[in-house]
Formats: sequence, C-alpha cells, structure tokens
Amino acid sequence: MGGKKFRFSLDSVLRLRSHEVECARQDLAQIRHDVRQQERVLENAETALHEVVAHQTTGPTGQRSLARSEAHRQAAHARVRKERRKLDQLREREEEARLTLMQRKGAEETFRHLEEKERASFWKENRSAESEQLDEQAITGFQRQRRAANQ
Repeated sequence: MGGKKFRFSLDSVLRLRSHEVECARQDLAQIRHDVRQQERVLENAETALHEVVAHQTTGPTGQRSLARSEAHRQAAHARVRKERRKLDQLREREEEARLTLMQRKGAEETFRHLEEKERASFWKENRSAESEQLDEQAITGFQRQRRAANQ
C-alpha cells in the first residue's frame, strides 16, 4: 500500500552534525599532516646540531674558532628547542582535534539513534494503519456479502 514516506523530523540538525563531523575529520587530518611535517623539521634541526657538535670537536682549536663554533652550537640548540616546542604545540592541537572529533561523532550518533527510533515508530504506525485499513475493508466486504445473501 502506498503511504507517506518517512521523513526524519530533525534531518536538518542531523545533516549539520554530519557536516561538523566531516569538518572535524578534515581538521584532524590537516593537523596530523602538520605534525609529520614538523617532525621532519625537528629531525633536520637535530641532525644539524649533531653536525655542528661533530665539527666542533674536529675543527680548528683557536679561540676565535672555538667561540664561533660555540655560537653555532648554541644557535643549533636554540633551533632544536624552538622546533620541539612547535611540535609539542602541534601535538596538543592534535589531541584537542581528536577530542573534538569524538564529541562531534557522539552528537551525530545521538541524532542517528533518534532517527532510527523515529523510523521504527513510523513503520510500526504505518503497518498498524495498513492493518486497520485492511481489517475495515474485510469487514465492509463481509457485511456486503451478508446483506447480498439476505436479500
């Protein structure tokens, strides 16, 4: 029997929640990419620091040369610390983005569950209405047959 189609009453809210989940996923993916990139930058800075330290022990030993080597070492150390701080900040942002995604997914799941309940209720009511209509038709047909038999 043809009846009305199911329409979730909070469909627009569910679509919004789904959009928020997708945006949170994209944000997390971008931050993860940034973390990997920053890890490479940090690795390069640490390699440069090791090279400066290795050069310091094998290079010339004059006072000027030692002072210059020490300045390079300190600069390389400062760069490593700076890049490590950036990586730590990105990892914090990554964790925040992960939590945000989990919250958004939870909100979306709540609405999906509500939609399932509403859909089940709709179909139950629809089946009940169809059953009542079929019963009514059967009773009406039976009554017509009785009247026709009595005449």
